[in-house]
Amino acid sequence: MPRSSWLVSAAVVASCGLGGCSQAPVEHTVRKVTAEDVHRDMEKAADTATKAATQAKEDCERRLKSSLAGRLPPVPAVCAA
Repeated sequence: MPRSSWLVSAAVVASCGLGGCSQAPVEHTVRKVTAEDVHRDMEKAADTATKAATQAKEDCERRLKSSLAGRLPPVPAVCAA
């Protein structure tokens, strides 16, 4: 039994030594971020945040008005004119 495990270990070591287990080196590329990239992304983020805030405000106002419309008594004709 010990001899067979030694043979298996030797076979694994030999196969890895022949290039079976080696991996090609990974090339890491780092993209440089320029000031223009940051400025452009900042403008996009600001526009997106402004649109989202405006939409949230309009939705809130719409829900508030519809909620109040069902609770308030009808306006008399004298005041409506």
